[in-house]
Amino acid sequence: MNTFFRYFIHFLLVSFIILAAIGGVGFFSKLPMDIKVVTAVIFSALLFSICMSAIFSNFLAHQEHTALSFETEKDKSFKLDEIKKISTGILKKEELQINSAKYVFTEKSGYSRWLTNPIEINIDSNLIRITTPKAYIPYFNKLNKN
Repeated sequence: MNTFFRYFIHFLLVSFIILAAIGGVGFFSKLPMDIKVVTAVIFSALLFSICMSAIFSNFLAHQEHTALSFETEKDKSFKLDEIKKISTGILKKEELQINSAKYVFTEKSGYSRWLTNPIEINIDSNLIRITTPKAYIPYFNKLNKN
């Protein structure tokens, strides 16, 4: 499932939970409910979910790529350590090492892991390739300046 639909489901559930709470209060306090108002509110929840999903999936969660070059093993180790510090410290991710040339950093909770894209690190001969959500790119681009 792509990122847009995951966020769409998320925002739709949040909207309908809030609407169910408001509707429950209205129902139990015996407020009259017009079908036109109910339809407009449901349509508004759908529109809100679509707009928020588009914003989050395109401007924050869209996968971006960046690369860090290194000359020596010491430089490679330094940059990998910095990537790990950023990912586990600042971004609060959990590290999964697939093999010596690939690392994946994911969210700790299952729901967040389902909702968001992971940070993937692939190590080539003299290049560290980072695939990450767009919102995290500035953290890793700072390492290019070192």
